[in-house]
Amino acid sequence: MFYVLNSQVGFQISQMNGNYGGTWNEFLTHNNGSFLQSLEWGEFQKTVGRKVWRIKNDFFQALIIKYDLPLGKSYLYCPRSPVLANSKSQIANILRIFLKEIKEIVKKEGVIFLKIDPELPAGKESEEILREPGFKKSFKEIQPKKTLILDLTKPEEKLLAEMHQKTRYNIRVAERHGVKFSIFPDRSGIPSRISAFGGIRRRRDLRDPAAAGLRREKLKIWLQGILHTLSHIQKKLFFASPKSPNF
Repeated sequence: MFYVLNSQVGFQISQMNGNYGGTWNEFLTHNNGSFLQSLEWGEFQKTVGRKVWRIKNDFFQALIIKYDLPLGKSYLYCPRSPVLANSKSQIANILRIFLKEIKEIVKKEGVIFLKIDPELPAGKESEEILREPGFKKSFKEIQPKKTLILDLTKPEEKLLAEMHQKTRYNIRVAERHGVKFSIFPDRSGIPSRISAFGGIRRRRDLRDPAAAGLRREKLKIWLQGILHTLSHIQKKLFFASPKSPNF
């Protein structure tokens, strides 16, 4: 659930771009924080040209990202944040501290609003807490309202049986069109995969080649940023490739 606070309400920001080492992610792990608040996600945002700030104390921490808008405007976004320590019962007090801490960034950057979506229980009580300092429910959602964790140790047949009928149908369609998954544990072949992104065409690309070229370049920059950020982490990368680039 996203809430927006117009900058005219008045809140404070203090820039904290320090290197927190392992303590930042440890706080997330202990308090069920999202990977969208991790050090790695913040570093990725930097690689694609966005400004990033981090605020941290004993009670909460928050990764703040600046997003550009048309006509020279911009806004601040805290995905799945602020992350609260221990109990969410003090959210009202923590919000006041949080808003006080970000006033300087707002003044310096000239942003027009702040968007947050903290992990709070759904209901009127949470909505009232967020409205009290001036937040309003946003009409535009960025992150999904619900997420699922799949147990991939289950047999494939059981996983498919637990999916929605439409999901199973889409999987079968992909299989009929020759979509294959490749695993790159050592990241070999990744440069060619990035280049392949530039060759994928959609039907709408034919109508507006210039815009299509910009979209493909943005995709390539985004993927390069992800790979650069995660280069020091021992994770496997999965690519899904259609048999035909026009699929």
